[in-house]
Amino acid sequence: MKKMLFAFLLVSFVVFGYIFMSIQPTEASGYVEPYDKLSTKTRDISRAITSLREELEAIDYYNQRIATITDPSLKEIMIINRDDEKEHAAKLFEWIRRNQSGWDKELKQYLFKGPLAKDIAK
Repeated sequence: MKKMLFAFLLVSFVVFGYIFMSIQPTEASGYVEPYDKLSTKTRDISRAITSLREELEAIDYYNQRIATITDPSLKEIMIINRDDEKEHAAKLFEWIRRNQSGWDKELKQYLFKGPLAKDIAK
């Protein structure tokens, strides 16, 4: 029995090791283009966008938890935590706006302007 378990673990280790080693660094790190061909600025923008996505995902998780929590004191803590994530997301968005061309124009056109559907239809 021990020999069978050892053989199974060895085969599993080899198979998973092969799969892990066959993943290209660009696939493992989330880049679609070769990392070494990207400029430092492009990599920083990618990091900011990835972090923004993570902050928005955290906000969504907190919203779901807040909607189902029954303990008022826990709900209050979760609301504070969610709002902290909103602050982080806003700061990242502002950094992206300042560091990648085109964002400033788009945001000025659509933020705080009233109904979105009407503006998009134009």
